[in-house]
Amino acid sequence: MDYHAEEKPSTESTLQQRKEQAKKDFMNMSSAQQAKILRQHNPEALAKIDREIAAKEVRFKKISRVFTFLLVAVIFYILILK
Repeated sequence: MDYHAEEKPSTESTLQQRKEQAKKDFMNMSSAQQAKILRQHNPEALAKIDREIAAKEVRFKKISRVFTFLLVAVIFYILILK
């Protein structure tokens, strides 16, 4: 009589499933919750994210300035010069 006919999942596969679930749960959290967890567990990761956000913000500001300049130039041309 073999009571253990079904094999229990290995600890490695269980750990892998838990890690995948933790990643999914983390991605479903709000940005504030993610930042709070990163601040507690990995301050370097939070600093890296802050640098990436700052770089994207600078790029967005440059693009918006160029777009605004072009829009004003087009409006000026249409209203004044035409």
